[in-house]
Amino acid sequence: MQQGRVVVEEWKNLFPDFDDLVNEIEHIAAETQGFSRQITPQQDADYLAAVKRGDMETAQRMVVKAAKKAGYTIHAYHGTGRADRVGNVFRADRATSGPMAFFTDNKEIAEHYSKDKRDTSLAYDTDYDSYEEQFRAKHTGTGKDYAIYNLWGYIPVSERAKIAEKAKHVRIDVDGDGEIIYDPEANEANGGWSWQVKEFRGNVLRALNEQWLNSGNLFNEEAEYLKVLKLAGVSEALQKAGFEMPRYMDPDYREEA
Repeated sequence: MQQGRVVVEEWKNLFPDFDDLVNEIEHIAAETQGFSRQITPQQDADYLAAVKRGDMETAQRMVVKAAKKAGYTIHAYHGTGRADRVGNVFRADRATSGPMAFFTDNKEIAEHYSKDKRDTSLAYDTDYDSYEEQFRAKHTGTGKDYAIYNLWGYIPVSERAKIAEKAKHVRIDVDGDGEIIYDPEANEANGGWSWQVKEFRGNVLRALNEQWLNSGNLFNEEAEYLKVLKLAGVSEALQKAGFEMPRYMDPDYREEA
């Protein structure tokens, strides 16, 4: 079963822990014909020491050497625009273009694949599978990440009143260049605002989401919702409540090499 085994070289995403590599090798081998090689404490210590001193070239060389001894003899590449989702394990439930990840021994092909193939992985990630989840803010104290529509209760009552007042004046300038503007003369945003606020029982964050995103007003321009949040006073209020500035987790995000 030596043929077809591979060791993946992600030049920006080296294996962070030697034990993880060994565990993965043993897991795969157990499903084929078995692999009983054990990593010695000294080898583990040498690898960790190399990582701590920043000598990633040595650390990578140790990983490759161990992989080759385990029977992973083909030097292969995997092209992806989402290196953050790879780590050291390729999970079948994250494969969106076939039954499993694709490898090639041609680095140029892998690089081409990472840049030119549209990423669909976020559509299968619970952090990104809806408009509600794509706009997020992190708490500066706890570091916990929240979908913005869930943060109405975290905003002080005085700031909520300000948001409720401002949000109804934010609209698309349909008579101009289509920009998002703050119009003191508007009271229904793009239309139906009062009903949406009532529908969501005064939760203006959910009403904003409905008005601008689920309505299709920002179709294919969803990132512009950050401007809406700023004009409506949401961004400022969240900062006062201890959160970072809102950000958009783009479902078409690509991390170029």
